[in-house]
Amino acid sequence: FLGDGQTTSVRDVVGIENQSSVTAVTGSAGLKLNMQENIMVYGSYSRGFKGEGFNTSFKFSEDLFLNEEPVSPETSDTLELGLKSYLMDNSLRLNTSLFYTEYNDLQLTVRDLANNRNILGSVPEVISQGIEIDFSMVLSNSINIEGALSYVDAYYADFTNANCFSGQTLAQGCVSSANGNTQNLTGHTLANTPKWKSTMSARYDFSWVGNDVFIDGNWRMQSKVNLDAAGNEGALHAAYSIIDAGFGFVWGSQFSGKLFVNNFRKENIGNFC
Repeated sequence: FLGDGQTTSVRDVVGIENQSSVTAVTGSAGLKLNMQENIMVYGSYSRGFKGEGFNTSFKFSEDLFLNEEPVSPETSDTLELGLKSYLMDNSLRLNTSLFYTEYNDLQLTVRDLANNRNILGSVPEVISQGIEIDFSMVLSNSINIEGALSYVDAYYADFTNANCFSGQTLAQGCVSSANGNTQNLTGHTLANTPKWKSTMSARYDFSWVGNDVFIDGNWRMQSKVNLDAAGNEGALHAAYSIIDAGFGFVWGSQFSGKLFVNNFRKENIGNFC
């Protein structure tokens, strides 16, 4: 096993067992209505489930593994309303959906500071709600565009016993108790979940010296996001916007090629706030 980057020991874990079982009912149901030939609206409900889990990190502890209770099973209830359509003589495809999901005992990776390891944890309640829109459109015989936009409001609806992050102080909300150092993250945004994401792409096909060629471009953006489940502001990743571009050709029926530049504005997507 590894500790602080070095090999410390090798253990035989054959015969070490801890087990648990649970049953659940899952499923989905939906209704759809064809408003017109090319316009359909729908609604659905689904019930999700993820079973219990044990922690088996690379810093495996036989005592912890045998004596710890498994992480609670995760359940989710999702409602979705949406529209799928083809408009403007089928030159425009437009889809949109509204969704609301309630998670109970959401499983996620958190940091166990007492034992210096990452573990599977559980959040009593998480809400995720928002809207998604995507489209594609044929502007002419040679120009096509498509894009997508999503807004997600995901937050901890009940997370009063969250682990503190390393170095967190009382002034930052870390409280010491008999159960260790904890904080209240109720109302905080779910980790690694940006509120806004969007993409847009376009392609122009034309003929050049007797060959089929094209120019295309893609733009994508994401709003700021915190990568730490414990809410460490030092892990707040800045928003970014990236543009890619390319030039391609088709030569006969057997050959094709493309020159491209990704992130030609040299946007640094590793920036932290």
